[in-house]
Amino acid sequence: MVVTVGIYTQDALTFAKGKPIDLIDGQKLEKMVTEVRQGEGQFKTGTGKICPSCGSVMVKRLAKKGPNTGNQFWGCSSFPKCRMVENI
Repeated sequence: MVVTVGIYTQDALTFAKGKPIDLIDGQKLEKMVTEVRQGEGQFKTGTGKICPSCGSVMVKRLAKKGPNTGNQFWGCSSFPKCRMVENI
């Protein structure tokens, strides 16, 4: 996920098309922040949802070790500060 408070150039949009890149421009970011402030914090984003513990964006992650190796889960993007995880 790449976030800007401005806008993306056409070259950036073309580059990201078809790739696992979610471009969040200023307008979309403002809408997301407004929704969180209005208590609608469980909205879906292109790659995750909002962490119920700290309010950061949650992202899909892949367990690399342990009994859940190879399984996906929601992990807080502010890890290791916030260690919130949820099953997908």
